[in-house]
Amino acid sequence: MHSSAWSYASTPYIGDAGAFWLHNSGDNLLPLALIVAVLATGRGAVSKFFASKAMVFLGQISIAFYMLHAVFSAYFYANFLEERALVPAFFFFASLFVAAHVVHVCVFEPVRKQFVKQGTKVLSLKWPAPAPGVDTEREDQADFGSRKRAGNNIGRGSLLAVEAAAAAVLFYLALPTVHPLTAAQVETLGSKASVHSVQFDPWLDCHSADAVCRNGQIEINTIWQAKKPQSIDFYITAQVVDKSGTILGSSRCAMDGRHQSVAGHAFWSSCTFIHIPASAQPANVAVKLTRGKKSQLPARSDAGGQVERQQMIVPVKSASGIDILPGSS
Repeated sequence: MHSSAWSYASTPYIGDAGAFWLHNSGDNLLPLALIVAVLATGRGAVSKFFASKAMVFLGQISIAFYMLHAVFSAYFYANFLEERALVPAFFFFASLFVAAHVVHVCVFEPVRKQFVKQGTKVLSLKWPAPAPGVDTEREDQADFGSRKRAGNNIGRGSLLAVEAAAAAVLFYLALPTVHPLTAAQVETLGSKASVHSVQFDPWLDCHSADAVCRNGQIEINTIWQAKKPQSIDFYITAQVVDKSGTILGSSRCAMDGRHQSVAGHAFWSSCTFIHIPASAQPANVAVKLTRGKKSQLPARSDAGGQVERQQMIVPVKSASGIDILPGSS
């Protein structure tokens, strides 16, 4: 919490490199050293807690969890609307947890065993192990153990298959999806919007759209209505521009990760966030809609200023609800 302030204050004394180390690693040095000392004793509640089966299990899969989480996050960030609800977050972490265990068992453990096996062979060239004596009882026990391990492997493989299927289901449930709206919600949410009734024939009608600038990011809220029964297979491309037309930021994402089917005239909402430079002066957001990833749907509106170059134009407001640039709409 305080490492940033500490690094700034210490910069004149330890330099930029030292301050960087202090901010990213140095402030953890003392508490981690204390944890190591406590765990080394093997006594006390803290040591017993970290030695429990649950914590040891989490420690074993932690490297797989660490390596997978960036891949999962990048996939979501690059393809879907930013999701901030708790339920999708739960399914995201649940799918990541199960996938980490599967990868640990199917990839990391076999690789580790091969390293140990081959490393033992290499070391035995210099330090040969003593030749084992003939022991019939031990051979019988080894044979029984191999048969038992074969049976365990079959059961373990079945369990991993179930886990992999569960991870796929949890991952699907974690995908961002549209939020259905009632007629009353549509009326309330759309009453203060800047843009209304933009047609994307023959599939959708953008009932209303609004763009608000808060803390260096543009929040774009839209309400959509299906013109006919269909699956939601649309991609939203949004670009924030200033008054001169310079692009300040952009986003491209799927409207519904699950491609759910909706009835004709059904309403739903979507929200897109675009980060822009702190000193930027955004004027409008140009929104383009495609069916699939390539088939652009031309925008059409009876009101002037809402459509330009077959794109929906949404003026950017400040958080107070006022246009940032006069005449930006």
